[in-house]
Amino acid sequence: MEKRTICVLEGEWENKLEDLKSVRPAMEYLKVAYDIPFAHRRIPTKESLFRYLDAGISQKYRIFYLASHGEKETLCLGVSEWENVSLDDLEAHLNNRFGYNDVAIHFGGCSILNIDQKKILEFKEKTHTRLVSGYLKNIDFLDSMLLEMAYFAFLQNKGAFGSIDRFIKGEYSGLVNKLGFIVC
Repeated sequence: MEKRTICVLEGEWENKLEDLKSVRPAMEYLKVAYDIPFAHRRIPTKESLFRYLDAGISQKYRIFYLASHGEKETLCLGVSEWENVSLDDLEAHLNNRFGYNDVAIHFGGCSILNIDQKKILEFKEKTHTRLVSGYLKNIDFLDSMLLEMAYFAFLQNKGAFGSIDRFIKGEYSGLVNKLGFIVC
């Protein structure tokens, strides 16, 4: 089976030039250990998020990983002056654009999906996304990286998009529960 390339779009974590925090090393590990391809870009602004989402869509990437600070219904991309992107903004930009070949979008930030499940299902329907995942709670960076690495490796399996309960209830269920990880 051909590997599903992950489009990793990462906000800024700190406003210090010397801060090196990034999800990129975890993605590099997945590339080396499991041959999972990825593309990575920093997205400190809404404009850069939308530009790189458009590029990933034009290349028909199937997994989109939006790693950033977050709060309920919102991605927080920048640091000195937070540039926020609401799920409504994202939904409007992605309207009907993920209708190709089963696409997953993962929100890798605190509490972004701490909303009514009906809203998540509407987002899925309007964007034509097969899977939407993320967190209901504030999360620890290391714990979330460990879970996300396992999740992205799982999504490479044939039939994974249709058997996500195996992941949720499987060997990582402790982290799933601790972090409030959900997949719709």
